[in-house]
Amino acid sequence: MMACPSSKTSLMQANLHHSETASAQLPKWSEVQRTAIALIQKPWVGAGKIKGLNNLKGKLFYSSENDKPRAFIYITKDICAQPLTDFCSRDMYAVAIQYTQDRRLVVASVYMPEEDTPPPHDLVRLVNF
Repeated sequence: MMACPSSKTSLMQANLHHSETASAQLPKWSEVQRTAIALIQKPWVGAGKIKGLNNLKGKLFYSSENDKPRAFIYITKDICAQPLTDFCSRDMYAVAIQYTQDRRLVVASVYMPEEDTPPPHDLVRLVNF
């Protein structure tokens, strides 16, 4: 049975700047900090897949429909998350996590290109969801 995240669930956010080194450090940071959920932007990508994260013991959520995703979410294997497919693209990925029996928590990783006017349309839609 999957656990619901507690009020002490550790969450992190990082922009990896497409760095192989930063990607290699992410599993170490996650283990030391006991991170349950990581919201990541600009991962190291090759052949349409996020690279350098083989040692993470959980699930990566990202849009596989694009060959260079710029946002993804890592969640430990003991937390059950469901993608919110209407809010998943190259630059944004959102999931719903059952928080209590009658409440769910929505988390999203969003890459916001500096040349675009914030906030992105998809993020506005998610906030109004």
